[in-house]
Amino acid sequence: METDVLKQYIFEGGLKQDAQSIAKLKQITIQATGDTSWRKPNIYHKKNEVFIDVIENVNVTLSERNTILRADVTGKISCKCKLSGMPECKLGMNDKLLM
Repeated sequence: METDVLKQYIFEGGLKQDAQSIAKLKQITIQATGDTSWRKPNIYHKKNEVFIDVIENVNVTLSERNTILRADVTGKISCKCKLSGMPECKLGMNDKLLM
């Protein structure tokens, strides 16, 4: 199907400029050039590394009798990548609690 869109673009001299055709045009460009606008080309690191930090804050408000009045947890995940080229990465999160 993608080759049909590419043939249509070549033979008809372009696509109509609506939202769907603009998305198809971006797909054609990526397919033809392999370009990614969000990553600089020719990135090289001596080691391929990924650092992931999970930062959590637990807030609890207690009464004078040590009963919980309010409790909440907030957090963020911070990631620093030092990867050469365009590697395929698969990351998973485990829901097991280790004590």
